[in-house]
Amino acid sequence: MQVDLHGVGHRFGGGAWLFRNLDETLIPGHVYALTGPSGSGKSTLLSMLAGWEKPTEGSIQYGGTGRTAWVFQNPTVYQEDLRETM
Repeated sequence: MQVDLHGVGHRFGGGAWLFRNLDETLIPGHVYALTGPSGSGKSTLLSMLAGWEKPTEGSIQYGGTGRTAWVFQNPTVYQEDLRETM
């Protein structure tokens, strides 16, 4: 699925901007890496791409059908049976 970011920016409340003016097209079949220092907005941007959070400014548009996946930064090890955890 193609994802288009147009002028995307985000900040929490009236705080400093984590990022602004992001314009990018994510193309199906490509692999992307999101890197940066702690607190720079990587997890926030992933949350926006998943639709869990809305950008403070700009828009994110999804084209076509398909699926998207990513690896979270904090792996979790479950002690219980996975069926019980779910």
